[in-house]
Amino acid sequence: MIETPLENPKVQPPLLDPLAMDAAFLSHAMLGEFEWPFSDRLNGKVVLGGHSMGGGTSVLAAAMGAKADALVLWAPGLYGNPEVNATVSSHVTTPTLIMLGSDDCVNVGNVDLRGVDTYKKIGSTKKALVVLKDANHCFWSTPVKGICNYDICTSVPRLTQQAVGLKLMQSFAAAALDGSATKWSGFENQLSAGTDPETHVEWQYAATTTGEKSVSSITYEFCPAKCCSAALAKMGLCKNETEAPVKMV
Repeated sequence: MIETPLENPKVQPPLLDPLAMDAAFLSHAMLGEFEWPFSDRLNGKVVLGGHSMGGGTSVLAAAMGAKADALVLWAPGLYGNPEVNATVSSHVTTPTLIMLGSDDCVNVGNVDLRGVDTYKKIGSTKKALVVLKDANHCFWSTPVKGICNYDICTSVPRLTQQAVGLKLMQSFAAAALDGSATKWSGFENQLSAGTDPETHVEWQYAATTTGEKSVSSITYEFCPAKCCSAALAKMGLCKNETEAPVKMV
């Protein structure tokens, strides 16, 4: 986890470039001349990723030349530098996993510069998009300070959502870092089950090894009106019964 000051708190959304540069530096430095307490546990492979704005940061860092053998993005937002992020993802060819929640009303999955858009535009030939049914935005992470309480739909518990996300991430990373067709097929077979056997959380997914952009297999409603709070609707992040629709892709 990188802790770095944002350049100007009055600039919203904050520009991602400084954060991305730090991530790119760290991805190389961890494997370089520096000695870390966990150096003996590193194998030279880097899975770069983050949640929300951290997802957008990770894509930008990969485009800046970060050491990234795989990308994992939870509810990503590539809005911190829109004029760059609208096109920069097409230059990223790293195997990528994107995980979203259908009840996320902060980074609504099918809004511009969010998860579905990133899946379609990213230049990776090997990639997967997974949408967890009834999962929200904040529960992908547990803040070490401050709060993340934008969600009013919380039917999937935080730890359950994280456990499923971690399990899928581990399977994806093993397949992406191995590089074999057999490993990737095993990962897709896990996705095809559509349900986690332990938690019973359901999902829909799209996956490809050729760069296919179709997401027709995902039919969940993103951010149902009941999950859009008045505050988020006022910010234009989602729509409730009284608000006009936001731009979808």
